[in-house]
Amino acid sequence: MFIQSLVATTVIVRHGETEWNSEDRSQGQLDTPRLSRRGQEQARHLARDGISLWQRQVHTLALSSLQRARHTADIVREECAASASWRVWSTELLWEAGVPWAGLYKPEAAQRFPEAYRQFKYEPAASASIQELHRRVQQFWQRRQEQCAADDTANGTGAVWLVVAHNQTNRALLTQAAGWDLRQHRVWKQSNCGCSVVDAKRRIHLVNYVVPHRAACMPATEADKRLLELECDERLPQLQHARNAHGIEVIRGRPADLQRALGELLDGADTQQLVWYPGGRTRLERSGDGSSWTIAGHNWPAADAAPTVIAQCVSQCVEADRMLRA
Repeated sequence: MFIQSLVATTVIVRHGETEWNSEDRSQGQLDTPRLSRRGQEQARHLARDGISLWQRQVHTLALSSLQRARHTADIVREECAASASWRVWSTELLWEAGVPWAGLYKPEAAQRFPEAYRQFKYEPAASASIQELHRRVQQFWQRRQEQCAADDTANGTGAVWLVVAHNQTNRALLTQAAGWDLRQHRVWKQSNCGCSVVDAKRRIHLVNYVVPHRAACMPATEADKRLLELECDERLPQLQHARNAHGIEVIRGRPADLQRALGELLDGADTQQLVWYPGGRTRLERSGDGSSWTIAGHNWPAADAAPTVIAQCVSQCVEADRMLRA
């Protein structure tokens, strides 16, 4: 699906951890129990350290009506005093992908539904579950555009939409915002309470930022993934390759050079919609079989800039919105 404009800045968040997440158990569209204790802490950190600085700019909180997303949104609203003025839209359009193995542990799901599970994991364009999800997400964007057209305050300069949904749902939101097709659906890693920021021109400023800030400045990764980092440095005339103190390969360069490098890693995907901030880092994970790369985080900052990174991205998006309307 091609979306010409998103009208307003959109901040996309995955719900906090549930017990089933920690057990590697598929939830799908089952209205599983609320957040675990850790998931509740994740939501509080997100609100206090990630949303509070720009809470007054939120016009609409759009959320999946499944319990785990509602619980996350409730905690965010409790922590943000300005949420009393937020418009709230709870919708089934943001539900997680429906799968026949909901409730099963993932190894069992792969055994009982081998072909459907394989397509879901490795060939999303052929997966009926992913196809249906993208149709719903397309309807969400369309409904949002209609609501903004009917309410000037919803698309006014500086208005921000906060979306709380699910792993696959957020992947679909980002894929459609980037103008990519279903083949790239699984490119985006979505950690519990990971935060992504998209501006009105569909440009992606931040992917999967998790608060509080970690020492490694990136989401935790699985041991069997090959790691690669792209770091933006506008001073470099050409790409430079090195290894950091953790032994991770790092490619440094200017935004245009990094865009080309990332596009090649992602099988020719058009990466022009990703915005690169000076000093920002993009971490990629390669699957154990070497078949694909995943964007684990984009525009993650140096440690001293970490506490305000979401607010900075929102500010940049709002400024871009003003320039677009000028």
